[in-house]
Amino acid sequence: MAFVPLSKLKVEDLMSAPLAVSSTTNVRDAAILLARAGVSAIPVASPASKYEGLIGDLAIAAKLSDATRGFYSPGEIRAGVPLMGEPMPDPIWKEFRRIGWMSASEVAWPIPPLRPSDSLHSALEAMRRYSLPSMPVVANGRILGILSMDALTLRLLEIALSPEG
Repeated sequence: MAFVPLSKLKVEDLMSAPLAVSSTTNVRDAAILLARAGVSAIPVASPASKYEGLIGDLAIAAKLSDATRGFYSPGEIRAGVPLMGEPMPDPIWKEFRRIGWMSASEVAWPIPPLRPSDSLHSALEAMRRYSLPSMPVVANGRILGILSMDALTLRLLEIALSPEG
């Protein structure tokens, strides 16, 4: 691999292949895909393959947390109280089921995607702003790939360990 200074690298130089869920995929199946892929967020694509937003652990957890309001305090939720002792009330389980069958587009966050030509500096700033370890890369509304913090870290190590670095 030829040496390219970090300042010259663009998002397209480090993005991986696209991975997305359809906007019609239910939240349950999206959560299973997140777990199996080992990622915390994934882009949502319309039936016409256009980027709609990002669904991830945090978006799903926020929806599930809303279902427990009125039954548990936020402190009890953070401490895991609903998972200890008494079973959760039936209305919570019913709401959990309803959320599980919602479409991914109903839960997705409208996070602005990266463009292939974006600098790594602007990509890192976007990842920091949204507290995300990966971001979708989109051009003309179509998902081209994913830029992950792991890919950035590996590239930084390659540069640091190279003779030119």
